[in-house]
Amino acid sequence: MKFRYKVTLCMISMIAFIFGIGGTFLLYSSFQSSINREKISAIKSFDMVIHTFSLLSQETTWTTASEISKDFGKIVEQNDLFVAISLHKDKELIYKSSDFVNDMEEMCDKADYRNVAYKIIRSENQYYIQLCSVIKVENADLYIDALYDITKVYEQREELQKLYIAVFLFVVTCSAVFSYILSYFLTKPISRLKKIVSSITQGNYDLRSDIHTNDEIEELSVEFDRMTDTLVDKMEELNAAVDRQNQFIANFTHELKTPMTSMIGYADLLRRQNLSQEEQTDAANYIYSESKRLERLSIKLLELIAAGNKEQELTIQNPAYLIENVVKHYVPYFQENGIEIEKKCEAGNCMLEPDLFVSLVVNLLENARRAMENGGVIKIVLSMKKDGCDLLIQDTGCGIPKDKLVHITEAFYRIDKARSRSFGGAGLGLSLCDRIAKIHNGSLSIESEVGVGTVVKVQIRGGRI
Repeated sequence: MKFRYKVTLCMISMIAFIFGIGGTFLLYSSFQSSINREKISAIKSFDMVIHTFSLLSQETTWTTASEISKDFGKIVEQNDLFVAISLHKDKELIYKSSDFVNDMEEMCDKADYRNVAYKIIRSENQYYIQLCSVIKVENADLYIDALYDITKVYEQREELQKLYIAVFLFVVTCSAVFSYILSYFLTKPISRLKKIVSSITQGNYDLRSDIHTNDEIEELSVEFDRMTDTLVDKMEELNAAVDRQNQFIANFTHELKTPMTSMIGYADLLRRQNLSQEEQTDAANYIYSESKRLERLSIKLLELIAAGNKEQELTIQNPAYLIENVVKHYVPYFQENGIEIEKKCEAGNCMLEPDLFVSLVVNLLENARRAMENGGVIKIVLSMKKDGCDLLIQDTGCGIPKDKLVHITEAFYRIDKARSRSFGGAGLGLSLCDRIAKIHNGSLSIESEVGVGTVVKVQIRGGRI
């Protein structure tokens, strides 16, 4: 069942229940009020007859029942409010105003000298109040019995009931129509939202609900649009990740294919041709250099995968000491290439993964070395922070164009592929460094100017001890 039908049914049921209870109560109250008024009127009229007859009995001496009946008849003729009235002496009938006289045995048993007994009776679709009382005349008990017509009260009740039913049906019908119209407009935004959901499910991600009702439905619409935007962003990120992965595989395949092709060619040349000693040495040296490049590529790739997939445990380390050990081994090699290293490291301990931190420093130094073919200066600055440390490595190399900086941390991305290969680079170093920084809850940023040099800033936020 649709929601609008449920709303309509609920509203009809509520209105019918409230109107039914209220109308029934009003009808019952009105009817009881009318009955009570008729009872009071009947009892007053009956008391008047009794009082008149009692006064007459005090002034008159009756010797026979016929005399009593005659005088009582005169009183009855003066009061025509009763349908029938009768007089009994010792429960024996001595007067009746009409042939319609009800059985009075039960009423006589309830009557006494002080109170009027009464009850409502029905006879052939007619309703009466039967009244009975007793007075003592000349040591005899006289019972007066009367019928007071209240049929009009019951007829009025039936007319009111018919009117009430007609009004009830009219109100229910009007409420049904009004409820459906109201529920239609209330649920129209929900129907629109449903269509939008269906369209988005079918792949139309540009649609938005954009509902303005100033209520909870609008809030739901806003949250739904926000969810859709988030979903689209996530899908775009996922597609971008898939594209990067495909590009990563393509680049990796290319990186493997190029040296492998050369190595196979030289190996086949050595196997099939009679080469001079010099030519054999050149071929062997090329195979060796390409093998070492493949080894470095494999190591970098394994480090990159391990850094991304394994949860690393940080321990208390002295970053200045780790940097000192790395620089100590690189200084002779860098000096041969005309590169000077200047370092300023602040002492202190923080939370690090030592192997990853060393790999970070090594890769940054290697990148700086490749950027300075004609020598230069590499500055290393380590400053301790309250929640970790900051590492800065600056070189005076060739620099990086501004439009290349945004891609510089992507795997296998190289600014100058020919120059990178000649220096043994595979485009994985900065990607690995960026991932290591994130493992330490930090970040990596690069500032560079062509012809001036590059500054790499790494924040390590594993914690300070």
